[in-house]
Amino acid sequence: MKSLNSRQESTIALPKKYKYLYPIDASQQETTFLPEVVSKLGKRNLLKLLNNKLDNSRFEVQFGFKHVKRTLTEGEFTDLALFHHKLILPKPKHVLATTAAIEKVLDVDGIVEDELTITYDVYLGEGPFANTISETVSNINHVLGPVVENSMQQIGVTDYKLIFIISLAY
Repeated sequence: MKSLNSRQESTIALPKKYKYLYPIDASQQETTFLPEVVSKLGKRNLLKLLNNKLDNSRFEVQFGFKHVKRTLTEGEFTDLALFHHKLILPKPKHVLATTAAIEKVLDVDGIVEDELTITYDVYLGEGPFANTISETVSNINHVLGPVVENSMQQIGVTDYKLIFIISLAY
């Protein structure tokens, strides 16, 4: 797996800067704790908002758990983070060679094939936080995204989609 450089690692460790407001002030929405944002906007609108802010059209954000609104507003967790993700490619002619190349540059936990695509469960190290809109978007655009982009470029893969999964951290 390609590791994060020390500059990126220090970015991950920045102190959290979110505000817990009621009701959400639109000017503070970017830094409001995601459970409060999802309770006001709903899961679908929050995901649209997050996905529209990503720099790379190959990237998408999803939640890695069911009953998002209820889990976030009633659940017991300490943080939201970006741990495990889905890398999706059109099924290549040489699946084994492609898989070997991807495993050289990313930490692959699992593989699922269907007739048209192959999906790799990838782990990008101890994930950075995803507690606010700005924190999530920044960590994808400036920390995790470039690692994946460089890895895919290194092995010559250009047709892919990466779904960043927001997970609960305890």
